[in-house]
Amino acid sequence: MPHPDDEFPGQSGGPFRQEHSAALPGFSPYPSSEKEPLPMMSPHPVPTDLGGLLRVAASAGLAHRVGECRHPVAVTGRSLLVERGTGRIVDRLHADTTHGRVVELRCRSRRASVCSACSALYKLDAYHLIAAGLHGGKDTPAQVADRPRLFVTVTAPSFGPVHLGPDRHGQPRPCHPRTRRTPVRRSCGRWHPVADPAIGTPLDSAGYDYPGQVLFNAHVGPLWAQFTTETRRGLAAAAGLPRGVATRQVRVVFAKVAEFQARGVVHLHAIVRLDGADGPSSAPAGWANVDLLDHAIRAAIRRVEVTTPACHRVTARRLRWGRQVDVRPISRAGDLSETVVAQYVAKYATKAAETVGVDLGPDLLPRLRRPRHEPHDGGAVSPVCGDRPATWRQPAAPERARPSAG
Repeated sequence: MPHPDDEFPGQSGGPFRQEHSAALPGFSPYPSSEKEPLPMMSPHPVPTDLGGLLRVAASAGLAHRVGECRHPVAVTGRSLLVERGTGRIVDRLHADTTHGRVVELRCRSRRASVCSACSALYKLDAYHLIAAGLHGGKDTPAQVADRPRLFVTVTAPSFGPVHLGPDRHGQPRPCHPRTRRTPVRRSCGRWHPVADPAIGTPLDSAGYDYPGQVLFNAHVGPLWAQFTTETRRGLAAAAGLPRGVATRQVRVVFAKVAEFQARGVVHLHAIVRLDGADGPSSAPAGWANVDLLDHAIRAAIRRVEVTTPACHRVTARRLRWGRQVDVRPISRAGDLSETVVAQYVAKYATKAAETVGVDLGPDLLPRLRRPRHEPHDGGAVSPVCGDRPATWRQPAAPERARPSAG
């Protein structure tokens, strides 16, 4: 199902992914005079996966519609597109057979300011992936739509008052109007428009807890890990079962995305679903319902706590989630339908990268001497392109010539 708000509907993913629009099934990069190597096929005949072939074609068409990558990465090497499960070679590509002996791959940046086409592809991929987890598809059974599912938002605590913009409905509001009990340095009274750069900045910069905010952003990962563990424990406790017994009857699965507030602090949106012990193909035990899951989540949010290490400038801190918590069931239709939730998560899968992104070109990567450095997605060169086993390397002086369309 395409993203409802995009002009370029299509499907991506499936048993294999397609990256090059010219490399569709049936296309061969080998000249007619050269003998093509035998494909790695199963010794037994395997029925053609028509659905998989359609997804390859749809993905290639989608990549063409969103436009060309703004910063393609020129590489040399070879690539095989292999159908998962059968070993059948669907496509092969070798740079020696292309114009200029290089292949230009998409930069795969999630940031629209870096590459709007790749960002749109990532957003649609995220939408289809989340939507499949809510109503089925892409090897996920449709029965997941009948499982207990909640949409959870956890926020950060307050580190000091900040300037306020319009409310969530876009209506203007006064920013911390002064009262008898409000100190002058903690009041404003202005009506900030949407694009006002003052929104999110501290009212009292001298009294704002900057170290606490930095530490919270740095420890969101451990907070989330503890939250998932406590949710599973709380669900078992609410059912009156030992955790080992509950684990054999129900599985709690999560999908989350981060959003940066105007004040520069992270809060998380998450989808929580209950499955059977064998995953999406099995139903959870009858006692595992939405109400019990809601209770376990709220209790876990209150219990989670992470202690930061102390140093000579900052003392140890105990970090917790903020008081603003939202837990709502996901429905088939309505204000919080499966489509709305999938669209919301996909939106912030790219928006969060835009907020904190740093430009890092491929030419700078060899200069970084940090061991096991993971480059930012804006300039990443990965040895694996989706499900495409590949051996790529950047040429010493890549020519920016594009492969001919013919």
